[in-house]
Amino acid sequence: MRNLVRLVDAALLPVVGVVFGVLWIIGTANTISDRTPVEWIPYALIGVAIATARLSSAGALSLVISGLAVQAAVPRLRFAEGGWPAYAGLLIVLFVVAAKPDARSRVFGLIVGVTGSVAVGILVGAAGGQPLVAMLVAGVSTVAAWVLGLAVTLVRQRNVASKRSRALEHEVDAAATELAVARERERTAQDVHDIMAHSLAVIVAQADGALFLQGERPAAATESLTAISVAARESLGELRVMLQSLTADPEGHSHPTLQDLDSLLARMRSAGLRVSETTFGEPGLLTAGQQLAVYRIVQESLTNALKHSGPTSEVRVTQDWRGPGLALGVTSIGGHEPRPGSPAGTSRGITGMTERARLAGGWLVAEQDHEDARTFVVTAFIPTVAAPSVAVR
Repeated sequence: MRNLVRLVDAALLPVVGVVFGVLWIIGTANTISDRTPVEWIPYALIGVAIATARLSSAGALSLVISGLAVQAAVPRLRFAEGGWPAYAGLLIVLFVVAAKPDARSRVFGLIVGVTGSVAVGILVGAAGGQPLVAMLVAGVSTVAAWVLGLAVTLVRQRNVASKRSRALEHEVDAAATELAVARERERTAQDVHDIMAHSLAVIVAQADGALFLQGERPAAATESLTAISVAARESLGELRVMLQSLTADPEGHSHPTLQDLDSLLARMRSAGLRVSETTFGEPGLLTAGQQLAVYRIVQESLTNALKHSGPTSEVRVTQDWRGPGLALGVTSIGGHEPRPGSPAGTSRGITGMTERARLAGGWLVAEQDHEDARTFVVTAFIPTVAAPSVAVR
């Protein structure tokens, strides 16, 4: 169907041009003195100009100029009385040229149209008519045909721009959807990393302790095994909450909050990590998402200390609420210098902590102490709900 429409559109002007020329030749046959084909040349030129207007604007306009020039030079070829309306074919040519997207063709067409209007007035005056009236009528008709063609061009361009705009909107929507999916995957991967890395670090430390103590201190070994069981159960609970949140609201579970920091520190102490905690000021109000971010930052910092510096390291956790938010500091002092690139660097854990702080409206810096290579410091700021966001982008 679409091919048929294109075929009809392509053949329309050639058919109109042929019909126009043939009908005028037949209609004026009785008015021609000696019935010679030469006097049909102007009608044929106008018909050919109409037929080729879409294919070649310059060619069609050249035929128009040639026809008027020939009529001006050869009186025998001028239209007889009753043949003047044939100049309406020039308006068709001008309309088609003005409707094309080429701006140069449109300007050239307007110049030819104005020049043609003057030429028509001269030819009418030479035949004994009123040249000024003929020029006025031809000029107004020329401008009207040109403006109408220009309007068609503008409508087409607007439709094309509208289609492009809708296509871009669809592309933007698709890109936004893909970005949202990618962010959700990254968030899920980060949650799994935080939960599993922490629990496995605790379990490994407790299991090593249990193996070492099972012969000499069975009670301590039992405590380590109990800690392993607790850590595994808590990790499974957090994973269950995370997985349920991907499809529906979690039932019977909630994400960790600031109230869960004490149990987190106790669990790390049971793994052999020496952890001290200091709080300044009265805790402010943080959203659930901000509290989860603080919990994960502390969890990841302690896990890194246990994983990279071992249970002999000392960790100081500081919460300072005396400013417009929570100034959080986690300083780990290892028993030995960490291996190059560990734990500092661009690992998933540190990158995840930085992103969590940013999404919570704050910032985070994790770096090795310049004076003591065994010390690693994590500093973060999370604004309270009433405080403005100071996120560093």
